[in-house]
Amino acid sequence: MKVRYLVTTAIVMASMTVPFSAFADDAPVTAPALPTTPDAPPPARAFGAKGQVIFDRLLGYRASTSGAGVPDSIFGAWRSCLNSAHPGGFSDTKQCTNSIWVSPSVDVGIGNGFTLGGALVARLSWDEWDVDPRSPPNYLDPGNGGILSLSLSPRVGYVVPLDENIVFWPRIGGGVAAQVAGTENSGWGWHASAEAGFIFRAGRHVFLNATPEVFYSQGRWGDGPAETHGTTMGVSITAGLGIVLGK
Repeated sequence: MKVRYLVTTAIVMASMTVPFSAFADDAPVTAPALPTTPDAPPPARAFGAKGQVIFDRLLGYRASTSGAGVPDSIFGAWRSCLNSAHPGGFSDTKQCTNSIWVSPSVDVGIGNGFTLGGALVARLSWDEWDVDPRSPPNYLDPGNGGILSLSLSPRVGYVVPLDENIVFWPRIGGGVAAQVAGTENSGWGWHASAEAGFIFRAGRHVFLNATPEVFYSQGRWGDGPAETHGTTMGVSITAGLGIVLGK
């Protein structure tokens, strides 16, 4: 009996120690590695944040009380024609005005919601006449060889977020302009404007805008007896496409 008891005890102890010794010899157990995923892009910064560069008129159209609507973009060309009849009943006379321009419009966020920027316009315009040969001499003067117009308009603005993707962006500015074309058409002037723009963000870097504006300008042209002065005041609205550079 005593021998059987000792054998049984030895078997039980061996069965208990074998598993533990087996685990002791194995390498440490570690959890399986989880699959990695790329980091999500950071959310877009607020429109007009410090350091952002904003081109607000890459492509657009401007309608004004001072004349017919025209394209308003960073560069472009335009042609418009007008037919007029001679009082003596002659056939129509056709006048076409052509223009090409470069007009960068840029603003930079300077912090605390403020933006600082401006627009530079360089435009070359010239007329083409198709005069009825029966018209009397000097009835129309087709001698416009071209007009070069330059203007510089600095401005300051303030960004007011209305929604995650909608911004109210008022700006005020002014500037000077000059045109060079012969004695009778050369001149200079100054202008001032106030804008109430609305920005609709279509992505991180792209936005649409609608900008009502009130403007005022004065200028003089010609020299001596031919000198003339002019004043213009009106309202316009511009709609277009712009981009934001920077994070």
